[in-house]
Amino acid sequence: MNNAGQNICEPTSHLTSSGSTTVNQQLHQEIVDGHLTVAEENRLLASAIRYARRGWKVLPLHWPEFDEQEKVRCSCTNGYECSSPGKHPLVSKWTEVATTDEETIRKWWSTWPKANVGIATGKTSGILVLDVDRESGGLCTIQELKNKHGELPETVRSTTGNLGRHYLFTYQEGQDIRNRVGFLPGLDIRSNGGMIVAPPSTHASGREYEWKIGPEQGLLQVPEWLLSLMETREKKPIEQPQKEVTTNSPSDTQTDNVSIISGGRNTHLTSLAGTMRRRGMSEPAMLQALLEENKLKCKPPLPEKEVRTIAKSVGRYEPETNRKQSLSTVLMSDVEAIDEKWLWNPYIPLGKLTLIEGDPGCGKTWVSLAVAAKVSRGEFEGIDGPGRVLYATAEDGLADTLKKRLDILGADSRFIEAVIGIDGSDEAFDFSKLELLDEYLEDRKPVLFIVDPIQAFLGTGVDMHRANHVRPILSKVAKLAEKHSCAIVCIRHLSKATGSKSQYRGLGSIDFTAAARSVLLAGQDPNDPENRAFVQIKSSIDIKGPAMGYRMDKDGFHWTGESELTDHDLLSNPTAPSSNRGKKASVMDWLKEELMDGPKEAGKIKELALSKGYTESQLRTAADSLGIARYKSSGQGQASPWYWTLSEQMLTASF
Repeated sequence: MNNAGQNICEPTSHLTSSGSTTVNQQLHQEIVDGHLTVAEENRLLASAIRYARRGWKVLPLHWPEFDEQEKVRCSCTNGYECSSPGKHPLVSKWTEVATTDEETIRKWWSTWPKANVGIATGKTSGILVLDVDRESGGLCTIQELKNKHGELPETVRSTTGNLGRHYLFTYQEGQDIRNRVGFLPGLDIRSNGGMIVAPPSTHASGREYEWKIGPEQGLLQVPEWLLSLMETREKKPIEQPQKEVTTNSPSDTQTDNVSIISGGRNTHLTSLAGTMRRRGMSEPAMLQALLEENKLKCKPPLPEKEVRTIAKSVGRYEPETNRKQSLSTVLMSDVEAIDEKWLWNPYIPLGKLTLIEGDPGCGKTWVSLAVAAKVSRGEFEGIDGPGRVLYATAEDGLADTLKKRLDILGADSRFIEAVIGIDGSDEAFDFSKLELLDEYLEDRKPVLFIVDPIQAFLGTGVDMHRANHVRPILSKVAKLAEKHSCAIVCIRHLSKATGSKSQYRGLGSIDFTAAARSVLLAGQDPNDPENRAFVQIKSSIDIKGPAMGYRMDKDGFHWTGESELTDHDLLSNPTAPSSNRGKKASVMDWLKEELMDGPKEAGKIKELALSKGYTESQLRTAADSLGIARYKSSGQGQASPWYWTLSEQMLTASF
């Protein structure tokens, strides 16, 4: 499976799941025209000829090799010392010899059967490429552009070897769009005199370049807003002689290595300084880079004083990350109302976040798998036929638990995938890598994504009890659900506290409940543990549905229809005497009310409790159940009094 995470602006990668087929695998299974198949020829040659038949001029590139220690070296004479293994041409004067001639292409790959595939860009192939460099923040820039202008067209697109992206558009006659590095942060243009490394070439990481939308889709035109950005960022062209490339470019794309002659040196260095400043580089850092560029490229070099003046002048501008922002608004008269979409009405909405909560062993996972099974069989009215399901678990084994239960439930497992890692490794997926999930949802289009349990996927350093940690993560997850019209169901355990309302019993911050549009509480009848149900304790979209019963026995899981069980029943403790439960609840209610206005001295609280007829033991038990925070005031040394205060979660819940 290919996807995503973390913060949407963070580097993209490939989320790995069981049961998926890549676009590259699908594309390279095809017969080109009856003369060339994967079985008959090497895939690199097959791809090169396929591109040539589309009018795209190709050329052979060096390729990365891996020794017994898996260290990478380039096939060129520089070997281990090569700065860009697998990304530079095998042939001299490549801008002139790149070709669509099949005989020449076959000779090349007969000589170098492992050669990576390069495609010349610009007018020669009719291709204009938007190169998204993830290491320079390109994914973040793309997301900002999408937020402002809308989605990019579904044109031909590939994932690059360093996990960036190439968007291929039609080269438009009459537009003087030239190669540009960093015309926006992390975004480059590949046009006349440029090239890209194409699938299924191999990257130095061992990953293959991969089509996400294959060439068969056909190239689309650059949207006007993007074309305008490319043009307005363009500087006056510098007339200069082209030379054959003699050095290796560190990026996934390459342009001719040129000398900047008199008349264009100041413009070139100023443009380069502007790119560096937009990315946040300091004046001293820019100066060092400009001095090096001046020495290597400018013929003859500018005086050092002039280069320092450029760095100082550009350094006065604020980096783009600190640019002035404005609030975006929309007139509600321009918003078209739409009906809510459901996977299972009224329990699980499409495009929204749903929680299933309960104590360990109450059947939360069984319930979620039963829903997944119904989706795989196409039994919900909210979807047209069988739907895809993605399942992420941190607690249950795939073979000994999930697959066995899915078989018992009669699921069609061909439609259910489970997350097993990232990029084919066992690196764990979590919500810090949400761009992976975004990519997967876009490619595979599941209607249901189950996270079991949610606290295992929040990411390192996230405190699930703190609203300021939880809220931004859940907001991004909810936006992904809405963007892809996918029902995201998260499983959450209950806290050990008792006496609280059902909506406040979930483990962690109250923001989990606030972010979800539907919350289902799963549990068992206190008088009949085999009789279980889930109760909808929150619905922000429609009226709450009736409780739905289920049983779990040696034969598995069975729905039993509507249930009369309530959330109070599911949270009851059948082992505690009713009189004790009532007394404890009374003390808790009183203590919450006393602390609602703010912290109070522990000694005064105890005096008030005794005057109400409560014992110190009952008071301590109530305080522990409510999670009362205790602290000592400063400034009075050993004589400083202790204070009690309600937790942030309890204060929020009370309102």
